[in-house]
Amino acid sequence: MKLSVLVPAYNLEKYIKECLVSLCEQVTDFDFEVVVCDDASPDNTAGVIRSLALKYPVIRPIFKKQMAG
Repeated sequence: MKLSVLVPAYNLEKYIKECLVSLCEQVTDFDFEVVVCDDASPDNTAGVIRSLALKYPVIRPIFKKQMAG
């Protein structure tokens, strides 16, 4: 069984690292993934997500090219 944790992100450059590291470093006895979707943030949110995805293979990033809605 696998758990998927969904994290929507928009303009969270200052906070997304703490959030994702906290999720990725959880100790569990089951598989999980962290699906994080950046909704075309104009700040460096996507860059932070990209660098963390290299370090933590449980992160599954999704990058939108333009804001939804």
